Amino acid sequence: MPARMNGGYLRHLFPDNDFAAGRWIVDNRPSSPQDVRPPLFFVSTETDHVSPWRSVFAIHHLTEGEGRLVLTHGGHKACLVSSPDHPRRRFRIRTHRPGEAHIHPDAGVAAAVPRTSSWWGGWFDRLAAHNGSWVAPRRLGEARLRALSPAAGTDELMR
Repeated sequence: MPARMNGGYLRHLFPDNDFAAGRWIVDNRPSSPQDVRPPLFFVSTETDHVSPWRSVFAIHHLTEGEGRLVLTHGGHKACLVSSPDHPRRRFRIRTHRPGEAHIHPDAGVAAAVPRTSSWWGGWFDRLAAHNGSWVAPRRLGEARLRALSPAAGTDELMR
């Protein structure tokens, strides 16, 4: 995460959650979760220290539209970043539909459908349900895209 983005997150979203309170400024106007209309996909992990899953679950109470919560087994790095074909991953998934009564987080997780694979499969299913056909990505060098560094992640070592 770039330093400026991380600073904004730590100052405005993490401690007081300006977005949830309608104080987050986008294009010189305040915005809030109620302004977000498309179907939402939330991911958290059971032992996440960055975004505790009960806090992520609370997004259902702040939005009007459909929201799908994916709760993965384990912690932040191991589960969010692990590859889609990781053999020892599991997750639970639950969709909150517009107009549905809000429920307690523990009841929501108890009602979630368990799956034995990486959460990425749930994400791919969601993309397939809400997108058109797949297209090949552009190659580097086309349309003003360029590599930041010779290998993935090495740009993070720059000061």
